[in-house]
Amino acid sequence: MPAMNQRPLAGLCLGISISGGEDLATKYGLSASDLSAITVELCRRFVGLGSQVALGHQWRPKGIMEEVVRFARVYQWEVPSRDGPIIHNFLAWPDRAALSDSDRKELNGLVHIDEPKETPPVMPGLPQRAAALTAMRQRVNDLCASRICLSGKVCQPNPLFVSGVLEEASLMIKRSGPVFMSGMMGGVASLLIERLRGKQVAEQEFGGDPNRTRKLWEAFRPEQKSRLAELSGLTNAEQDELFDAQNLDTIVKLVARGMRTIKERRSAPALLRS
Repeated sequence: MPAMNQRPLAGLCLGISISGGEDLATKYGLSASDLSAITVELCRRFVGLGSQVALGHQWRPKGIMEEVVRFARVYQWEVPSRDGPIIHNFLAWPDRAALSDSDRKELNGLVHIDEPKETPPVMPGLPQRAAALTAMRQRVNDLCASRICLSGKVCQPNPLFVSGVLEEASLMIKRSGPVFMSGMMGGVASLLIERLRGKQVAEQEFGGDPNRTRKLWEAFRPEQKSRLAELSGLTNAEQDELFDAQNLDTIVKLVARGMRTIKERRSAPALLRS
């Protein structure tokens, strides 16, 4: 782990949007355990750079959150001095983390678990679960300085739901927040990159709620590509390199570079920013 005075992303929080796309195994040869390992490695690297990380995942046996918490427990011994939690886990109502009281006590101050105690506000035309997922994704964005998006399930079996990665990325862009995407693992992220590059990708491919999908899809029009690079603190060439990245080293390097640029912009005197 880097020394505490060599953590350039200190004070920032990165939302990690990742789930298994339909082509994860068939095209990329990756399994659910590979997905968990990649998620943990992203957490390890960005926490090592000083960032906190946030994920919106349910707690399932041998799932992503179990692996992330295992990493967090090891990390607390490697770097006992830290500013607040290193992991934020957000759940959608009525989900609860499958943790005992003793586990919660052990993780207190290290892993923050956001479990809503009340039902989400009613959203016309949406089932309660879909509204709860949207509310959870908005809470993550309220905390995070940026998001990284990898893979993502494309098709939605329920016609009233939308792609999680699509909604998470779109909501961040709507508030002029940075979104970092790579097509390394296919899925939704790869389709959004193709769309930004001017390729014909119909929103109908996403299934689910066509009206909501169409609105979310608008953030990824080809004419928005340069704006997304600017929001992410990257040049157009750097954004293209990130889109095409095929390894975590390149992805982490470019995302960290963009996050540092954003941090420097926010800390610069107003006169220098104008």
